Amino acid sequence: MPTTVLIVEDNPDNRLLIHMIFQRFIKDDVQLVDAVDGLEAVEYVSSHTPNLILMDLKMPKMDGFEAIKKIRSLPSCKDIPILVLSAQANKADLERAQDIGSNGFITKPINIQLFIKTIREYVSSP
Repeated sequence: MPTTVLIVEDNPDNRLLIHMIFQRFIKDDVQLVDAVDGLEAVEYVSSHTPNLILMDLKMPKMDGFEAIKKIRSLPSCKDIPILVLSAQANKADLERAQDIGSNGFITKPINIQLFIKTIREYVSSP
């Protein structure tokens, strides 16, 4: 059964970059699922259980903070790792994201080596 990673990101270029990094460096049997905002993410996890969620913070319709709160309120999603992936990498945002249930924080622009190392902590290598 493949590992499923939910990518919650409104910028198509950022989603493409994440897909390329996974395809090249992470592993082949990872299923990547995209959501363009927090609302889509909450809808997805209401009926699916990904192994990892990468969550942008600043998005239309529902931002990442609200999406994390809603996802964490679902019994089936309490233990899913959520990594915040955001250009808003200030201390206040990091603390707020941790307080509402995120497991880590990756800054944008993405440092590919750090991204790979962090993702491999949650997604086993082949």
